[in-house]
Amino acid sequence: MQHLGAPIQKQILTSLEKRTEAALERNDGQRSMAAMAIAAYCLERFGGRKPEEALEWILLAASLGNIQAKSDAYCISNALNLFSRDKERILSYLIEGARECNPVAIKNLMADYPEKGKGVLKELERTRRDRSQLILPL
Repeated sequence: MQHLGAPIQKQILTSLEKRTEAALERNDGQRSMAAMAIAAYCLERFGGRKPEEALEWILLAASLGNIQAKSDAYCISNALNLFSRDKERILSYLIEGARECNPVAIKNLMADYPEKGKGVLKELERTRRDRSQLILPL
């Protein structure tokens, strides 16, 4: 995409930004995917963007329910040394991602917050056990 030139890059980013706005014709999934695309472009310095801008777009995607964004927020914030700026929100998304069985989120939670990770794993095991009891024999 770098070969497109600055004006076209900015046009692409403007179009994607519009897709992140709440509107009747766009659902949260579409909005979150646009936010993730913008984040990727920020990380690549596409259209004059800075990598640090990526975190806000990832957090938007996470707030819209994007499971991948929930674990990416933790990884990207740590890689860019931005975790401390919004630690509570980022950590809550990491935990949500782990609860939604995202393997990267579970791995990061277990590595960096083992007690919280163990708690989530116990919840998942309990949920699995409860669901297996719902299956009635024929």
